[in-house]
This record gives sequence, C-alpha cells and structure tokens, in this order.
Amino acid sequence: MSGFSVDVESLGRFRAAVERAQDQVSKLKSLAEGARLGPGTFTRTPGGQRADAAHAEMLEGIGKALNTAVGRLRKVAEATGKTMDNYKGVDEKHAAAMSGIEEQLDIRRGHQP
Repeated sequence: MSGFSVDVESLGRFRAAVERAQDQVSKLKSLAEGARLGPGTFTRTPGGQRADAAHAEMLEGIGKALNTAVGRLRKVAEATGKTMDNYKGVDEKHAAAMSGIEEQLDIRRGHQP
C-alpha cells in the first residue's frame, strides 16, 4: 500500500469549526436585529443611554456585515465539504491503483497475488 493519504479528518474538523463560527455570527446578527431601533425613534436604553436613528443605522450596518460573514462562512463550509468528498474519491482511486500495481509487480516477481 502507498503512503499517500489525505487528512480528511482534519478537513472535517475545519468544516465543523466553520459551521460553529457561522452559528455564532448568526446569533450576533439576531442580537443586532433585536437591538435595532426603527428610523426616527429616540429613546433611552435600559442602562440610561440615549439611542436614536444613528444607533439604528449603525446596527443596520452591523447586521449587513454579519449577513455577509454568514454567506462567506457558508461558502467556505460548502467548499470544504466538496474538497473532502474529492479527496476521499482520489484517495480511494489511488489506493485501488496502488493495489493493482503491487499485484502486477508480485506476478512479475513470480509471487501469486
């Protein structure tokens, strides 16, 4: 057997980490949406700070940035999954090819497979 292999397990851990990060960003997005004020409002937060439309605009911008982050993380997770599938397929084909080569070499050496 050959020494060629792909560390699909590490790719799996990476993909899981990306998915966890995606979940965290989604939670942050929900918090930003919950904290957003409607345009033209002016109120005080529970801590006594004044919040106004500028606050709402800032939170809307944060929400958009978080939406972008979620989308990018989703693409990374999908690409990692496809890469894992490709590597698994290549690894299996390589192992089968090496087995065939070793079998042919054994036959040429006079050994039975």
